[in-house]
Amino acid sequence: MSNCCTSVSQFDPEALPDITTATPSYRVQFPDDEDLSQPITEEEIQEAVGQLRDGRAPGADGMSAELLKLGGAETIRWLISLFNSI
Repeated sequence: MSNCCTSVSQFDPEALPDITTATPSYRVQFPDDEDLSQPITEEEIQEAVGQLRDGRAPGADGMSAELLKLGGAETIRWLISLFNSI
């Protein structure tokens, strides 16, 4: 994994690993009545990141919950862009 930062102030989202080719080890189930064609919102990302537990091993993408939480608004924007491009 590349080193994306040495401190929160030096966070560089461009240096994050490419996770678009990662294979998830789980299946997500969605309610039938949920409209999944709508773009993912900042509020949804903030809520999901806020629910991540600290101190856990990073997944296949190499990103820890702490990295996502400390990345701030720039990380949230990067995640919105990433998820809405899929």
